[in-house]
Amino acid sequence: MRWLRYPRTPLELLVTGTGWLAATVILIAIIFALYVLANAFAVAGFLLAVILVWEFAVERPRRRARAAETLAVQSRPLDDIPLRTRVGRADWSERLPGPLGAVVRTAPATLVAILIIGVALGINSFLGDLTNPTRDGGAGVYALLQAGASGNMVEEGNSTRTLRVTLLTVRQWAVRSDNGNMYWAAEVEVRNTGTQDISSPAWTLRTRGEEYDPVTADAPGEALGGSFTLPRGGARTGWVVFEVPLGFPPEWLRARLPDYADTYFAIRSIYEEKVSR
Repeated sequence: MRWLRYPRTPLELLVTGTGWLAATVILIAIIFALYVLANAFAVAGFLLAVILVWEFAVERPRRRARAAETLAVQSRPLDDIPLRTRVGRADWSERLPGPLGAVVRTAPATLVAILIIGVALGINSFLGDLTNPTRDGGAGVYALLQAGASGNMVEEGNSTRTLRVTLLTVRQWAVRSDNGNMYWAAEVEVRNTGTQDISSPAWTLRTRGEEYDPVTADAPGEALGGSFTLPRGGARTGWVVFEVPLGFPPEWLRARLPDYADTYFAIRSIYEEKVSR
């Protein structure tokens, strides 16, 4: 197949590269459509089918042709093998310095590899934006951002692993510095209401359209602490402190735990919007 060989002229390089680019775009579009309409198993099956087609349509005939050529040379009488062979016209890329020539000769494959990596990263980021509720809030448990509010976190597919999160107190105070920030703190209680041990949730606070992680600062009381495990029926109470821009009220306080629906303690406008859906 002539279209599988290395390009021998700049024009052939351009045409071949364009063809590989178009084929790669179509392949990525099919993979993305399968992922959206079906699932990862459908994508894996499609890729396996492509690999099998490539193996039987391209690789096997190529190996057989090389084997037949080698056998034909080895079967020739010794007297028929010329002492000197006529050297054909060298490829234009062979006149380039070694490393540069190798890059040029493999340019289509290199471009395809770079494109696949870039598009894969882009698709991954796009799908992450669709499934990550960080920006606009996603499916989860919503409660008002006020003292006394609570929400239950239940592991997906396992109702025996539950965690109850209660917001006890909210405070804020100015930071003694010139960075224009303030401290915002919440006293929370996390209680294992399930039948198995559960890890502690992670916390973020959203304000001004951005989410902030907790900071190590002097809390009004005992800090909740970082990672810990709650046994069945166990509970822990403590403060979670954030440093956020001054003058921008929080939009929500979020508790996150892998495989659990997030719990949002949100301001009234967001809370009413989410619960009314």
